[in-house]
Amino acid sequence: MTFRVTQFLNRSTTEVQVEFSAELDLLIGIGNIFVKSTLSNIPDLTVKSVVITETVLTVSLSPQVPIALYYIEFISTETQLFQDIDGNRIQEDDKTNRIYFVGLERQNEVRTSMLENISPIFNVE
Repeated sequence: MTFRVTQFLNRSTTEVQVEFSAELDLLIGIGNIFVKSTLSNIPDLTVKSVVITETVLTVSLSPQVPIALYYIEFISTETQLFQDIDGNRIQEDDKTNRIYFVGLERQNEVRTSMLENISPIFNVE
C-alpha cells in the first residue's frame, strides 16, 4: 500500500488537518512541512507547530490570506524522513506530497460555537 494523503481539512485560518493512509512517524516535525503561496505578492505561511495523532497530522500556521492559493508540501530532511511508522516514505514528486488549498476568510465565531456544541449524532465534516 502506498503511503499517501487520504483527506485534507482546512479547519481555520490558522490550522489544517491532514489524514494519511498509515500511522505517522512521531518524529515528523515542522521542518518536514512547508506551506507556500502560489502568488508572488502573498507571503508563505509559517508552520508554528505539528501534532501527530496516529494517522492525522494537525498543523498550526500563521494566518492565511483570504482567497489566496496555497499548497502544503510534505518533505523529508537530512535528519528526518517523512514516513509512516513502518518506514514507508511519502513519494516526493511534487504531486503526491502537495495539497493545494484556498485561504479561508476570518472565522465566524457564531458558526464555530454552534459546531463545537452540536450533538455528536450530526456529521459536520
